[in-house]
Amino acid sequence: YEAGEFFGEAAVMLEVPYIATGYAIGATSVFVIPKGNFEQLLRTCPALAETFAQEVSKEQQEYAGLRQQLQDLGLLQMTERHHDFVDWVQARLKQIFSIS
Repeated sequence: YEAGEFFGEAAVMLEVPYIATGYAIGATSVFVIPKGNFEQLLRTCPALAETFAQEVSKEQQEYAGLRQQLQDLGLLQMTERHHDFVDWVQARLKQIFSIS
């Protein structure tokens, strides 16, 4: 990852633990935002949810396969309205964090 990038978004979107391990090869600052604090950030700054959705959408090819696997297993429900990836991410954030 490069400066300004984030990781763990799939775990946030799917509400599962983040199971990967990472190592820094240089000086690094890492911010961990607990779910409650992230929820507060999204509520007080709705533009953050949009930015998060746009960043996540950059990885949409990778997530499309994961999303399909979860749907096939019956672990993720999709509506006709949410077949656009960014639309799905935004709706999922609103659902997870009860954002209106």
